[in-house]
Amino acid sequence: MVDFVLGRLKFVYKGNWTTSTAYIKDDIVTYGGRSFVCVTNHTSSGNASGGFETNSANWNLINDGIANRGVWAISTYYKVNDIVKYGGRLYITITSHTSSATVAGGFETNIANMQLLNDGVENKGDWAVSTYYKVNDIVKYGGRLYITITSHTSSGNASGGFETNIANMQLLNDGITNRGVWAISTYYRVNDIVKYGARTFVVITSHTSSASAAGGFEANIANMQLLNDGVENKGDWTTGTYYKINDVVKWGSSLYVCNTSHTAAANWVDTESNFTLYVGGLEFEDSWSSATLYQPGDVVRYGGYQFVAFNESSNVNPTNASYWDLFSTGFKVQGGYNANTAYTPGDVVQFGGYVYAARINTANVLPSNTTNWELVNYGINWNDNWSNSTFYYKGDAVRFGGSSYISVSHNNSNNEPDPSNTTNWNLLSQGANSVGNLTTTGDMLFLNTGGIDNLAIGANGYILTANTTGKPEWRLNSAANNVYYVSLNGVDSSDAGQTLQRSFRSIKYACENVPNNSVIFVKAGSYQEILPIVVPPGVSVIGDSQRTVTVTPTGGYSGAGNTMWLLSNGSLLKQMAFGGMTGFIAGNTPDDITTATIGGVYIRLNPASPILTKSPYVIECSAISSGGTGVIVDGSVHASGNRSMLFHAYTVICDGGIGYWISNNARAETVSCFTYFCFFGLATTGGGFIRGLNNNNSYGNYGAVSRGYDTTETVTTASLSGEQLQLTANSLMTYTVGETITGNTSGATGTINNIQTAANKLYYTRTNANTFANSESIAGANSGINGIITSTGVTGQKGFVVVANNFTVNPTLFSGRSIEFAGDASAYVIQTVSGTFTNTTSKMIFVLSQEKTTPTSNSANVIIRQNFSQIRLTGHDFLDIGTGNTVNTNYPNTPITPPSQANEVVEGRPGRVYYVSTDQNGNFRVGDYFRIEQATGKATLDASAFNLSGLSELRLGSIGAQLGETINEFSADGTLTGNSNIAVPTEQAVKTYVDTSAIVLVLPAIDSARMLSYINLSV
Repeated sequence: MVDFVLGRLKFVYKGNWTTSTAYIKDDIVTYGGRSFVCVTNHTSSGNASGGFETNSANWNLINDGIANRGVWAISTYYKVNDIVKYGGRLYITITSHTSSATVAGGFETNIANMQLLNDGVENKGDWAVSTYYKVNDIVKYGGRLYITITSHTSSGNASGGFETNIANMQLLNDGITNRGVWAISTYYRVNDIVKYGARTFVVITSHTSSASAAGGFEANIANMQLLNDGVENKGDWTTGTYYKINDVVKWGSSLYVCNTSHTAAANWVDTESNFTLYVGGLEFEDSWSSATLYQPGDVVRYGGYQFVAFNESSNVNPTNASYWDLFSTGFKVQGGYNANTAYTPGDVVQFGGYVYAARINTANVLPSNTTNWELVNYGINWNDNWSNSTFYYKGDAVRFGGSSYISVSHNNSNNEPDPSNTTNWNLLSQGANSVGNLTTTGDMLFLNTGGIDNLAIGANGYILTANTTGKPEWRLNSAANNVYYVSLNGVDSSDAGQTLQRSFRSIKYACENVPNNSVIFVKAGSYQEILPIVVPPGVSVIGDSQRTVTVTPTGGYSGAGNTMWLLSNGSLLKQMAFGGMTGFIAGNTPDDITTATIGGVYIRLNPASPILTKSPYVIECSAISSGGTGVIVDGSVHASGNRSMLFHAYTVICDGGIGYWISNNARAETVSCFTYFCFFGLATTGGGFIRGLNNNNSYGNYGAVSRGYDTTETVTTASLSGEQLQLTANSLMTYTVGETITGNTSGATGTINNIQTAANKLYYTRTNANTFANSESIAGANSGINGIITSTGVTGQKGFVVVANNFTVNPTLFSGRSIEFAGDASAYVIQTVSGTFTNTTSKMIFVLSQEKTTPTSNSANVIIRQNFSQIRLTGHDFLDIGTGNTVNTNYPNTPITPPSQANEVVEGRPGRVYYVSTDQNGNFRVGDYFRIEQATGKATLDASAFNLSGLSELRLGSIGAQLGETINEFSADGTLTGNSNIAVPTEQAVKTYVDTSAIVLVLPAIDSARMLSYINLSV
């Protein structure tokens, strides 16, 4: 028998070649980047360096690869096809060898064993001394880049060493290097940039700079070339300072630029030739002084004039035209003329009623002299009563008789004023014919047809106006009927209020003193009022604007028991802001407003004024405070009338307080009304009613809370008729209303009152003393059907349908009312009522809007109410309800307490909240029946509360993307033969199909190939 070693029928890879290893034919090894196959059995050499080459006759090359050995290293054995990096170049080994042990030049010694593979470059950074540079190394020297063309070790001398090695380099890029401000004893290279003074130079010859700061740069100027000719501001000129070309200095009021480098002399005049005027300027030196040295450009005040120096001078009067130019003419007020005063140009004096300015230096020359003086202004100098011993000058005015006169001549003495004496006097003001006409403070004169007449002061409250002849007269202001004014400048007086000029001071006083059906305009201001303010019937209180009229209580009127406004029938508040009311404290049952402590209230009904014709109306007002209550409409304060109030744009910002509370059968309509931070935004109790449109509750604890009912209402009473049986699926079949049913086990009998086929329920009235039993079958007397009661199916009435009788009135119109059952703590809204009412025995079928979960037994009392508390909200917005007051809301930052959707609507049955709303997350809700989460597109429909009749099709899937199928049929086909994408089988159809279908178990075929893969075979 022949043994075959199957493992030797192929090549065997042995990895990298190793020393002292037994290799046999067909072994494969890797040596360097190449692969070899053994052709002769042998043991490899024990020498790692060159040992393979010694055994090379035992191997055949099968793959000529390469091996990357990285950067060339000394004393390293390199094999054929090894790749090394040396400088910026790549080389391939063509002869195996051990590299030189010398770093500098060692590679070059071995160059015969290498072949250039890639001619790259390597950046070595700034040139350094005593460094070995290889061919293609890149170095930066100054602003230039060089490439090494001959490998070498750089000079050890930092200054000039590069230049010594320049033959080994080649210029690659001719750049520049900014060396900053020129410095002494510094080595500068070609293309270095230096700043000297305001100028910039480029080095054209490498050199070490002079050791002298003053003039050293100039000594090296042959090594430089001007690059940019700028200027440098050196401030005020100072002696002993070295100035460079283009340095700018200030001397006097002007700027000069240096044209020759130099050290400044002790005096400007000795060094001025080294400068050129750069910018001529001016410098104000105030009033001229003989002790001051003035330089060109200095400006001084001399008298009322200003002069500018154009030559250097000291103790030279500014009127000297050889040193000074007139800069501007001006004035210096010196008061009344005095003959003993020396005046300079521009000095201004009063002489009589006129004003004069000196033209030249002058003393003891009257201003009437036009050589020395110039008339500046005609004026009046009042001298009171004329005196014959006084000298008057032009412009002097006097009283004489009942008139006043002005002098038109100088040295006017003992000339009696008279309209005919126009040489000395002009009439200034015509007086009354008799001074005695002005007898009372406030009397006045006017020009009448025959001359000047007197008009006596008018009566209190009268205004001055012109009559039909054009003459002045006093007249009572023609105020409009029943229009009154309140302002901070007014007075609370019985003769005030009808004009803006004489208005009332307080709103309370106005409301107490105006007749019904008046208008009170409240002007801008903050009004502190004694409360309450009772607004009479038909009276409108209108402010300038919410932002300018503020009403607050005086001390002691802000807390519990106080109300700011009591509104009467037909009254109105508009365009005002209210504040200062406080004191609300939540009760032990936080969501029950009736347990709270009510503080100060802004608006209530006036108990003395029932609402008989028009509801009080609050328009565009605001209530802002902590713990206040925006409004309470309490119907119990009126025994008659509508008990109602209207609101439009009434914003309530009562931190931790109440927005709107409507109670005890009162009503309120709100449009665009907002609440902020209120503990209760909207609340109704005791049958109160709110109808709201486009309103908002922002922040606070509760949004809309409705509790209780009108305790004074005469309710409708009845009794629950019969009980209920829950049957198993398909047990109802063809039972009929009125049919007698019998329990096959219990023997109980009853008459069917109502059948709910979809819910598998029978409503019945027992006709014997026996009670139906759970799980028993019941037989129909007419239909012969034997339905089966579920294990818990014998129960009182519950669900969405109830049957009742004992009505004394026809209940078929009771849709929307509230219904309550004895033993059931909840209350429900009646959706529909059906049945034929004839008398108290009539059994009426009630469909409820909410599911009744608590069963109620036969004959239990039933109460139906119409006046239950309600809030109806359309287009309502809830914002972060549940976050609480301003502290917990942390506005405008993230709330400390998170919002709670459960707090948006709270119902204490039979109180109801009907709403269409959105919240801060865009969640849209129609009561409890329809909801859309706009963020996710999820829609929730309470099918038990929806009438889907008339709905031809239903699309299920993503609202936005219109995915899914369109459903137009709910099929009862138990065979599912339609195989349709537009029909959905009912529960009964699915069960029928499952119950009648055979189940076939199909096993997958065995994959024989995969099975064989798990079987191990060995040879």
